Order: sequence, then structure tokens, then C-alpha cells
Amino acid sequence: MKPLPATGDALNVIEQHIVAINGYLDAIATSAREQSAGLAEINTAVNRMHQTTQRNAATVKEVSVSSPASVRVVRVAGGGCAAAAQSWEEF
Repeated sequence: MKPLPATGDALNVIEQHIVAINGYLDAIATSAREQSAGLAEINTAVNRMHQTTQRNAATVKEVSVSSPASVRVVRVAGGGCAAAAQSWEEF
């Protein structure tokens, strides 16, 4: 009755493979959770940057509509801080 020991050996090999596969699946699940957490952090950062950009755009629009002199300040600012300060004083 040799087939029984061979069957037992085969079942042991199958068990070892199942244990190994289970370990791989655990590693994949852990990596997926870590990746999800990382993506959530990136999403939060991008949303904050978007909100800040929208606030900045609204502020620029508000300033440019309310004061034509502010446009001169922006244009003159390329020439240096003193020129920008002078332009603000004119305003």
C-alpha cells in the first residue's frame, strides 16, 4: 500500500503551497491598504492646493477689478521692489 504515503506527501506539498499563497495574498492586501492611504494623502494635498489656487485667483480678480492701479503694481514689480512701492504710494 504505497499510494497512501505518496498521497500524504502530495497533500503536505499542497498545504505548503496554500500557506505560501496565503502569505502572498496577505502581502498584497497590506500593500493595497498602504497604497490607498498614500493616495488619500495625495488627494487631500491636491484638494488643498486647488482651494488655495481658487482663493488666490479670486483675490487677484478682486484686486484687479477694484483698482486699475494694482495692475500697474504687478507690471512694475518686475522692475524691483522700490518701483512697486512707489506705484502703491501713487495709488
